Amino acid sequence: MKNLFRSRLPLPLTVAQITRLSIQSRLALEEIEDWYDRFVVCYPYGYVSFKEFQIYLKQLNIYNGHE
Repeated sequence: MKNLFRSRLPLPLTVAQITRLSIQSRLALEEIEDWYDRFVVCYPYGYVSFKEFQIYLKQLNIYNGHE
């Protein structure tokens, strides 16, 4: 029987992706990389429900002093 579920590590962000996210979010490049590292640990499958996203975004905004 074939293994139907395969574990894949998420791809790292490219320099272009990090730069674009930094510009759009007004976060430093290092903050984007830190955020992505935390996201991958918390959500290894790379997706979240809308409710989880709202909670995560609120935590990110509090962490960065935007609330």
